[in-house]
Amino acid sequence: MDSIINFIINCILSIIDLYLINFYILNYNHKADENTKYFKLNLSNTMCLTILTLSNSLSTSFIISIFITIILFVLQLIFNHLSFLNNLKSIFYFLILKVIIHFTCHLIFTWIFDAQIVNYYLNFLFSYILLVLLIERYVIFMIISLYYNNLSNRKFYYFKILSITLFAYFCSVIIFNTSSLFYFPVVGRTFIFVMFVSIASSIFFDRYQVKHEKIEKDLAIQTQNILKEKEYIYKRISVDEKERKMRHDVRNNLDIVYGYLRDKKYEKAEDLVKELLGVVEERDALIHTGNVSIDSVIDDKLSLAKERNIIYEENAKNMYYGDIEINELALLIGLALDNAIEACEKVEENRYIYFEARNKKDYLVIHITNSIIPHTKPRFYKTSKLVDKMNHGFGVEEIKDIVKRYDGDIQYDTKKDKVILRIILKTRI
Repeated sequence: MDSIINFIINCILSIIDLYLINFYILNYNHKADENTKYFKLNLSNTMCLTILTLSNSLSTSFIISIFITIILFVLQLIFNHLSFLNNLKSIFYFLILKVIIHFTCHLIFTWIFDAQIVNYYLNFLFSYILLVLLIERYVIFMIISLYYNNLSNRKFYYFKILSITLFAYFCSVIIFNTSSLFYFPVVGRTFIFVMFVSIASSIFFDRYQVKHEKIEKDLAIQTQNILKEKEYIYKRISVDEKERKMRHDVRNNLDIVYGYLRDKKYEKAEDLVKELLGVVEERDALIHTGNVSIDSVIDDKLSLAKERNIIYEENAKNMYYGDIEINELALLIGLALDNAIEACEKVEENRYIYFEARNKKDYLVIHITNSIIPHTKPRFYKTSKLVDKMNHGFGVEEIKDIVKRYDGDIQYDTKKDKVILRIILKTRI
């Protein structure tokens, strides 16, 4: 039984090591983004994982482990189609970091546990040995993440959970492996109490921070929507002024057109009619649903779509939203259109977005169809540009939260060259 547990722990440590190597390589070569998977179960990684697991099982030398790390680096560079010569420095830096962290952790924990912790192990069952190995990898990951600024909100959430879990394990290892701690019962009980309070405080702080970040995100997006709405209102006022002027001068304009036609100046008559129709079309183009808050968001996304050569069509003028909060509906539509624009940006030809909103009984049904790269399944994490840095990974989660609040449903249907987002919201709560 011990050998099985030992093998499982060895496999877990090997997966972590391979993850760290990929994490470092892709960040060093600026190939990493929010959607990057640093460990995929494919043939290349399976081969590397087998090499790493066997070396950990058969070798007791830290030098051999360094040698195996170099081999894995070379293999991962080949699998990721990266130049070995351009990454010589990266290998050297990683090895230096690994060696420094390795010996530093061993010195510190040898002193803490008053035990001899050798350089390398075949047996991971001792709790303090496993703790040292996990701490090593944790510190390496933390240094790389901070250096390359690769802790987005989504990753930082898991990082905090990992930190709290590791701290709790550290506390339990100290309690169960330091017998001298209980020579004086008062000291032992005090230590346990302090550890418990520290863990509870960490969890409480994490929950508070998550809630605070959510409030900050909501405020930032509301501020953004207010600015867009203000800009939209100014645009509407300008267009309405043009239309009022045109209607006021309609008799004069008709007289001018009649004069051009009478004098057979057809081109001038046509130009004037196009100009007058342009004012009407400009106003109609600003009205999408009839609600200022929603229309301002759609108008902003429509401008982005035009900049990226994306054809945009819609059918939403008869939309009834009932008890749905307008700001939340505007946010949902904005984030959904952001996702559609993000997917379209990756398509070389035939970029399009079709937005439709209609009512069915007591529900508002929203369909957003957009083109994608054929035979791919896009992953959506996009958010609005103003708050993109603080909200990366926030978009889809916020859409799901809004849908949940209105007893709705959300589905992504991926077909050959398009994806259809279906959102259902209850209009009566």
